[in-house]
Amino acid sequence: KMLPLIRAGRKRAASPYALECARECAKLTADVLHTLGRLLGRSRPGTAALAWPVSGRILNTWYYATGKVHGAVDIAARLDTKVGAARRGKVALARTGWNNGFGNYVRISHVNGYTTDYRHLHRILTAKGRAVECATTIGLAGTSGDAKKISQVHFELRRFGTRLVIPAKAGKTVLKGAATGGSWPAF
Repeated sequence: KMLPLIRAGRKRAASPYALECARECAKLTADVLHTLGRLLGRSRPGTAALAWPVSGRILNTWYYATGKVHGAVDIAARLDTKVGAARRGKVALARTGWNNGFGNYVRISHVNGYTTDYRHLHRILTAKGRAVECATTIGLAGTSGDAKKISQVHFELRRFGTRLVIPAKAGKTVLKGAATGGSWPAF
């Protein structure tokens, strides 16, 4: 449909067809990548966009049950369960103490302004400046800060300081190392 219009010098008339073609190619590519992600099931170190840091049941998602914004995903995990980095990066922070209710936590810097936080840790097993791969153990799940009743990991993704949604459903069980299913630009 485009070729006769282009040959006739009617490039403007051909542009809707070019846009439609580009959209179809993008949809096809997204479908193929989604299918490959589902078939692989688990991510290999350094290959997934973002992997779950620990296996467990989702306690809270972007919103609390009350409707208040939470801005992260809380994953229930047995006390002292190993917590892995969700993606390759460099440890930007490794803090112990109360930390405004978040307790012991680790922040990892990734490419293009992305960071991931792992909070309420019982123990930190890494240090600031250390390079980590996907699934590298960075700490142990716990109840530090205001997470007193249920051992968990507060898992948060940000880009240039702005919190981003990690797709999750409360009550669902996730597996450590499996891809989260979300996609973010330039990640």
